[in-house]
Amino acid sequence: MAQPIPEWTEETTRQFHLAFKSGSQIANNYAEAGFAVAIHQVLYPHDVTKHIEARLKKFKPVKVFLNPSLEDCLQRNGERTNKEFDTRILDAAIKAMHPAMNEQMAASTDWIVIDTSHQSVEDTVNEIIEKAGLTLETNK
Repeated sequence: MAQPIPEWTEETTRQFHLAFKSGSQIANNYAEAGFAVAIHQVLYPHDVTKHIEARLKKFKPVKVFLNPSLEDCLQRNGERTNKEFDTRILDAAIKAMHPAMNEQMAASTDWIVIDTSHQSVEDTVNEIIEKAGLTLETNK
């Protein structure tokens, strides 16, 4: 598997595009079966439109940008335990992407932007549900 760090290659691009295509197909399958679907990805808004949204058949996604402060992004990255490498290698990419993503979000009107700096996961989910006008139903 090609990794995006320390160098992005043509093979990295190919594998990411395959992942976007596969993820969109899976999302369509679950949505068609009546499930609520969340796709979690770090992408610029125009890439979401190009690589994900265009493949979602008849489903119009609610696009949410979770936007903690740069300091919180770096802290959370440093605390990650789900990677097989030292996550601090991602710090430079985070420092470059954070302001660029905020700039693109400022120009976009069809995203819900949530500052998650001081929120729990539950608080964030509740805010997404509220701002998106959704309801939470559970099958018990």
